[in-house]
Amino acid sequence: MSDAPRQPNSPSQEFYDLSILYVEKFGVQRNDGLWTARLERLSFERVGSSLLVQYLRPCAAQFEIVWSNASGFNSDNGDWYQHLDKLRRVLILDRIADV
Repeated sequence: MSDAPRQPNSPSQEFYDLSILYVEKFGVQRNDGLWTARLERLSFERVGSSLLVQYLRPCAAQFEIVWSNASGFNSDNGDWYQHLDKLRRVLILDRIADV
């Protein structure tokens, strides 16, 4: 995966930025530098600026890509806006709890 595309003020950039924050706040780093985190059915993997976010639908056997550095949002996964909203809510609630 390449560096994340910079698309200021886009949902894709916001999703990437919030995902990085989520992984840093709630993730676990292994010795090889891989960060992993889970948010319900979302799975996050990060190495440096490379990020992969996958989603496991109910009753599904495989994860599907929601976001990757190579493609941005997966256009076949129409649920990306719900995942973005979920990240926003979790991080806002976490911030409120710190106050």
